[in-house]
Amino acid sequence: MCNWCTEHGKGKKWYNSVDAYIRNFNQLDEWLQEWNGKYRTSLTKLWGPVSYEFDLVKSRLSPRLEKLANNDWEAGLASKHSGQMVTLEEAKEMCDVAGEGGFVKLACVCRKYKRGGKGLGPDNNFTLAVSAFANMYKEHPERLWKEEKIETVSVEEAKEHLEEWSDNGCCHTASYVGSPAFMSKLCQCEYPVCIWLQWRLDWGLTGILRKGHYVASVDMDKCIGCAKCTKACQFKAVSYSPSYEKVILKQEKCFGCGECMRVCPEEAIKMLERESLPILKEEW
Repeated sequence: MCNWCTEHGKGKKWYNSVDAYIRNFNQLDEWLQEWNGKYRTSLTKLWGPVSYEFDLVKSRLSPRLEKLANNDWEAGLASKHSGQMVTLEEAKEMCDVAGEGGFVKLACVCRKYKRGGKGLGPDNNFTLAVSAFANMYKEHPERLWKEEKIETVSVEEAKEHLEEWSDNGCCHTASYVGSPAFMSKLCQCEYPVCIWLQWRLDWGLTGILRKGHYVASVDMDKCIGCAKCTKACQFKAVSYSPSYEKVILKQEKCFGCGECMRVCPEEAIKMLERESLPILKEEW
């Protein structure tokens, strides 16, 4: 398993460890409380007034991001705050672990600062803050932007929220803060709006976002070449082959989000445990 599971999950998937859900924000390390309080200021300094249309170009040219990619910042952040791709079903399992009262919906930081993405608007709350961070926003509303509100949701409402944004073409990432890990957020992500997806895909920063515990696999006998999965994949892992009239999946590019499997009308795609694939079991 990935080292996060060893470190935070006692050999099981870290995001299913009950210990990651049962504490509150006031138990976080002092540095983390201070860092989170300055989070908005830090993002403003990093991104500035970024427009969605020019964001991809900016990310590739920005000397600030180039500096981040070339120093040990990545490893430092990964030890304090990072995330991993999860399937929709895994995200729903996390909802069950967190239990009632474990979620609030709030505005997506990435969409706010980068001014883009599906359904962007003042009434759209995309992110699910979990447990310790849900507690934080309830007890410390001053941490919210003035024009924004939080919405407490039940387990079933959280699951419906996740399904809705899978249907809208988003994938799901679970993030943690601190060590041992506190569950912080379940995000509904899309490239290039998601900062973590963009930094991983454009800059190769593996510490900011890990691949998931699953890898997609295509049954070529069942595939009818409808290519719906190519549109669902944000990682360019699936492509249509005119010669074969079927899709080709490059497993080394797969992040394990499972969205290709969801849209396949023939059930030709299944998710395999990453550990079962010798060549990919260490590729996080």
